[in-house]
Parts: sequence; C-alpha cells; structure tokens
Amino acid sequence: MLRNFKMLSLIATLILSFATFSLAQETTGSIEGTVTDSTGAVIPNATVTIQGNAFRRTVQSND
Repeated sequence: MLRNFKMLSLIATLILSFATFSLAQETTGSIEGTVTDSTGAVIPNATVTIQGNAFRRTVQSND
C-alpha cells in the first residue's frame, strides 16, 4: 500500500512539473531593429523575411 502511494505521488509530481513548462510558452512575439547596409546607412522600405520551421513572414520596413 505504501509503495503504491509513493509511486502515485511520484507520477503526480512529474505531471505537475511538466504542466508548469507548458504555461511558460508564448504564441506571439515581435522583432524590432534597424535595417542598415555595410556602411551603416539606413535602408528605407527594405524587404525583411523571417522564416521558421512552421512559418514564413515577409514585411516591408518603414522609413
């Protein structure tokens, strides 16, 4: 009986530990910065492409 209780407690602790990791995930984000050339000059209206495993986004920078 005590062995079953210990095993059940261990399983419950593991499940609760992994549940806290799922709460820390975000579904949105942002990237900010300045698009410059090799001399450091700002490039207005540059095309910026961001690519990951499950997505691809292309946007125009502002002035």
